[in-house]
This record gives sequence, structure tokens and C-alpha cells, in this order.
Amino acid sequence: MARQINLAHAEADKLFYFVTTIVVYRESDQKCLILKRAGDDAVLPGKWGLPGGRLEWSHFDLEHPDEVDGEILNFNGPVEAHVKELLEEKAGLSIGERPQYLGSVFFVRGDGTPSILVRFAARIGGGEAEAGGGFTDSAWVDAEEITQYDHVEGIDKEILKAIKLFS
Repeated sequence: MARQINLAHAEADKLFYFVTTIVVYRESDQKCLILKRAGDDAVLPGKWGLPGGRLEWSHFDLEHPDEVDGEILNFNGPVEAHVKELLEEKAGLSIGERPQYLGSVFFVRGDGTPSILVRFAARIGGGEAEAGGGFTDSAWVDAEEITQYDHVEGIDKEILKAIKLFS
């Protein structure tokens, strides 16, 4: 049974980053959280974006899987858990419910790294927004206010989707 990650049998054309973002919705004023990326960030430095990050192998404790199916180690709900952890790390917030799926996109970073981005939305559960984990500032915006910020392309549409979903 595998107890460490091994790329010996991996196919190079099937390896990519798995990235998640989450639109956090605040019901009291129908606004969503955006965070400003650090100026030295490798991707879109200084732009306003959504809380997010990569799911990495280190997030999985291979010694303690949720289930073992023959020689296959299973971990249940890793994406949902990742989104919750990201939000706490990057913004100091919790969500009050299971994140809602908004969509996905394949993109290639400027350094050539292929990536899959999965987008979620959820209502805020608690905490006060505080930028962290590579972000330097935070703001709450609605679908019109986002246009006043130098933001990552497309997040205005995600914010609008979340507002419609939760309103």
C-alpha cells in the first residue's frame, strides 16, 4: 500500500495544479469579499482577487486515510475541507455551510504550469475579514463596486453569480 507520493508511474501530460477559489457572501449588505494579492506574487501581483490557493499533496496524511479500498487510499471531502482551510488562512473567516460549486476553468500560468481552477461560493459563517497568506488587503464589494478595483479578470462575474445565488 502506498505511504508516500510516487510519480514513477505518473504521465507528464496528466499533471497539473489543482486550484480553488471561493466567493464569500455577506448577507447583511449583499457584498462579497475580495483580497489584494501581494506585489511580489508569482501570479497576477497586486491584483484584487478571491481567497484561494492550491491543493497540495502535503494536505493528505497517507498514514491515516479515511478508507482503504484494496491498495487504494481514499480521502473524503478534500476539496471542501481545502476551501474552508484556505478561507481561514487567507481571510480569517469561516463559512456557515457547504460551499456551492460555481464552475471551473483550465488555464496555463505565465510560467507554463497547467492548472485547473474550481470556483465555489458560500455565505460567511463567522470572523472578521483580515488579509493573510499572501494577500495584503481586503474589501467587501457588490457587483458594481468591483469595477473600481484592479481585479483578476472574471471575478466580477463570479461575484454576481454568488449574489444571485444567495439573494
